[in-house]
Amino acid sequence: MTGKNYGVIYVNFTLGWAPHPRVVVATEQNLEWFPNFYLIRWMPQVHWRIHALFMWQAGFGVRHLDGHTSAEAATRLVLEF
Repeated sequence: MTGKNYGVIYVNFTLGWAPHPRVVVATEQNLEWFPNFYLIRWMPQVHWRIHALFMWQAGFGVRHLDGHTSAEAATRLVLEF
């Protein structure tokens, strides 16, 4: 077999608290390490159950990629069935 082999480390940790049966407040941390770059992300989030089948998640946090730090926002709609 020719070519290069690469290893990667990926760690994802989420800690949440439910102040209401339909709401979860959480914080998510990610660490990705590749041979030539790394990424660290911290994103506080809110998960809101808007229907028995749907959950909406939104977060705003910080991303640090190879010495450069920037703000980051994310949202998604989750269908559970």
